[in-house]
Amino acid sequence: MKNKSTYGHYNTIITSFILLFVNMLLGQNNNSINGLVFHSKNPLSHATVILEPSFKNTVTDSKGHFSFSGLSNGTYTIRISNMGYKDYIEKITLNGAGHSIKIEMEQGVDLKEVNVTSRIKESSNPENLVNARYSAMPVTVIDRKTIELMGSRRLDEVLKEQTGIAIVNNISGGARSVGVQMQGFGSEYIMVLIDGQP
Repeated sequence: MKNKSTYGHYNTIITSFILLFVNMLLGQNNNSINGLVFHSKNPLSHATVILEPSFKNTVTDSKGHFSFSGLSNGTYTIRISNMGYKDYIEKITLNGAGHSIKIEMEQGVDLKEVNVTSRIKESSNPENLVNARYSAMPVTVIDRKTIELMGSRRLDEVLKEQTGIAIVNNISGGARSVGVQMQGFGSEYIMVLIDGQP
């Protein structure tokens, strides 16, 4: 009789311990964070909300609300960002209860106009639109003065005079069609620009 009652007593203790452990786990993952994001009493929609270190993220709805659920106990960092506003960062500690926050975003730098400027000087030669200094590949520029000194009237005659360039007949292109080979590469790898245009 003692063995049966002892076994029943241990069984009750183990069952109670398991139920207590399950309740603790459920309580730890039942935390939530709810919030409202606004500026000047107006809700901010589509603000990005990131919860670290869980790396959960969401965006605010049309009324500025967001929520995270199923969180464990611990300390989290909430980061909110929206274009035109400064980022908001806050640490939140959860210990078994939901947490509700209201966040007023502070207006940041708003870019209304962007100016794009060129690195090419206005005094650069209009005949030389391809500047060899800014090219990632080797570039040879044949300017007007060089062409006039050659006395050539056709492009293929000018290119024949350049080192490493061969003008070949392109049989598939027709009787008068020519191709350019440069240092062993076929014409599909060569770009010829006239006045900076292909």
